[in-house]
Amino acid sequence: MNMIGKSVPKLDALPIATGKPVYTEDLITRDALIVKILRSPHAFARITAIDIANAAKLPGVECILTYKDVPNARFTLAGQSYPEPSPYDRLILDPIVRYVGDEVAIIAAVDEKTANKAMKLIKVSYEVFEPVLDFETAAGHKSVVHPEDDVHCNFPIGMDKEKNITCTHHVEFGDIEEELAKCDAVVEETYYTQAQAHAMMETYRSFSYLDHMGRLVVISSTQIPFHVRRQLARALQMPASRIRVIKPRIGGGFGGKQTGAVEMFAAIVTMKTGKPALIVYDRTETFSCTTSRHAMRLTVRLGADKEGFIRVVDIQGLSDTGAYGEHAPTTFSLVGLKTLPLYNKTKAVRFSGHVVYTNKMPGGALRGYGATQGIFAVESAVNLMAKKLKVDPTEFRLKNLTKEGETSLFNQGKILASSALHQCIETGKKMIAWDEKFPAKDMGNNKIRAVGMAVTMQGSGIAGIDTASAEIRLNDDGNYTLLVGSTDMGTGSDTILAQMAAEVLNTSLDNIIVHAADTDISPYDPGSYASSTTYVTGMAVVQAAQDLKGKLLEHAAKFLAVDREQIQFDGELLQTKDGTKSISVEKLAQALVMGSGRQLTGQATYGSPVSPPPFIAGFAEVEVDKETGKIELIDYVAVVDCGTVINPNLARIQVEGGIVQGIGMALYEDVRYSAKGRMETSNFMQYKIPCRKDIGTVRVAFEESYEPTGPFGAKSVGEVVINTPQPAIAHAVYNAVGVRITSLPITSEKVFTAMQTLKR
Repeated sequence: MNMIGKSVPKLDALPIATGKPVYTEDLITRDALIVKILRSPHAFARITAIDIANAAKLPGVECILTYKDVPNARFTLAGQSYPEPSPYDRLILDPIVRYVGDEVAIIAAVDEKTANKAMKLIKVSYEVFEPVLDFETAAGHKSVVHPEDDVHCNFPIGMDKEKNITCTHHVEFGDIEEELAKCDAVVEETYYTQAQAHAMMETYRSFSYLDHMGRLVVISSTQIPFHVRRQLARALQMPASRIRVIKPRIGGGFGGKQTGAVEMFAAIVTMKTGKPALIVYDRTETFSCTTSRHAMRLTVRLGADKEGFIRVVDIQGLSDTGAYGEHAPTTFSLVGLKTLPLYNKTKAVRFSGHVVYTNKMPGGALRGYGATQGIFAVESAVNLMAKKLKVDPTEFRLKNLTKEGETSLFNQGKILASSALHQCIETGKKMIAWDEKFPAKDMGNNKIRAVGMAVTMQGSGIAGIDTASAEIRLNDDGNYTLLVGSTDMGTGSDTILAQMAAEVLNTSLDNIIVHAADTDISPYDPGSYASSTTYVTGMAVVQAAQDLKGKLLEHAAKFLAVDREQIQFDGELLQTKDGTKSISVEKLAQALVMGSGRQLTGQATYGSPVSPPPFIAGFAEVEVDKETGKIELIDYVAVVDCGTVINPNLARIQVEGGIVQGIGMALYEDVRYSAKGRMETSNFMQYKIPCRKDIGTVRVAFEESYEPTGPFGAKSVGEVVINTPQPAIAHAVYNAVGVRITSLPITSEKVFTAMQTLKR
């Protein structure tokens, strides 16, 4: 192939390096009002009085809005295809505030200084309630986080809000207790995964104005332009046809911008005043007033027979969705959906549990989206079982993992069409020198080096739900314009999609213009999330390019007065097979546009009935100080099956970045709250993310499978990359010093304390 499998540079690599991309703030007008939010100092309270009189009199203040001034229609900010599984449980402004940082009033002024001064002049009285801060005691707590009676669910999700239960999930195949009784070995452990921040470079921001037709135009740093349009239509109670959402360059999202965190505030100011409005969250607001990964408690029971086959996997879960239910049902369901199919020698599997409301910042989408939490628990339990059975954990997995062409109890007959996971394990073992290093080696000076490992799967889009469209036009100069609605967040997806189109049309990237993410112009796309862009949007692009190619052949045949079967196309020239007649693409385009006023376009819409899983085998080598518990990550190896690798360099960067985030979750990152519910980690001074010195060596290799439903055999790679460091590092720490840390992050303090307990 000419373009597939080639490490071509990102289309915007040099512009980004030289500071040329246009972000949201680069598009604002000078007369834009500056929007600020007055926030609750209490974790749970009702507003009993709010006095804005003095603030409203301040020169330069254009607009102050309270809960009395906004529509009373509940909605969700989760960026999901309609009907969203997330509950409609929030208002733009609510008389009840449900976490420290929840919105109380919207202030719009001519500049930031005036807006901040006005904010201080607003007087608010509260009736303070006892907050629900511990998610393990939330169910049945005397404080009900959502006492209102107008919370709406589009379909049953097992909500019991009077008990603070947001949703319930249960899936089971086989008889768990009966099969456990037959097992020769049973292990059980409870694991805790913490809330994690996205820590993207560009904070949340949105700019809005009214165009010449009075339509609301929203320019936003978002992953989900079409979903934002629907959210705004419901929140503002106005037709979606009166709203246009434009996505400029984005400075990172990692799932955070799959939630419409800020767009409604600037938009309602514009609708109330008729003036342009800009809202930009500072770093503290981005940390404490948006969303984080859902913290979870997961209890895993595994049963195995004496032959070393895993027969039972049972997961009981509890998830903390915070004050609102964005992404609550779906992140929780993925705990089981992305773990139970891994092992297919089972006779009984189950995943069940609840998601609960608390008075903390809401949980939301973050790379890995539930699979991350589930993989930490299940893979840690698999390592525990391997230890109990006294078998090598790599061999244990090779014996139990589902292979290509097989099915699993959980998948109920659905065949795994592509997998190179077994080869990933074999390759990773060689790269890390597993046979020489496992389990540990004493380095002297109280230092122990050890290795650990884990495997993971994810998905490629949401089967049967996510549908993407693409259009590609032949321009009058013989070049092409590719229109997509997906969102390049720095991942290089625009480049990947252009490579696919160029491959089909046998042309170079220089001849492809990519236009993305404007709801007035772009074909529909759910957005960039759920590891969907390469697989779902990519297939739409391939089919659209094939559609256009067919039309090129058809019109060239007419122009040359021959049968279509006689035409062949090399990307520049359309000619007969015998070479006697030909016409260039450029001349054909000009002839069509000038002669008949017709522009050729290819169009396609694609949604997949399946979500083929990518896989990774991850291997960690750590050095642990026996005196202090300090952990140093020496080496990390990830071997990836993402199907056909469209662009190896861009895929490698995705893997490396995801591994670093996973290392951060494993060793450092932790969203913490005070006893009164105030976030204590609301800036980078308190919230530690790994720097280059924390990482050691990261090495990546690919083992390609071929996914028959994917574009050129490709699957996703965006999310699966974050899942293995947590269990692999925990495994390595255990192999080094004999202590199992079951609650993330794995800090030196936890290791030291556990070692002291072990000595007793």
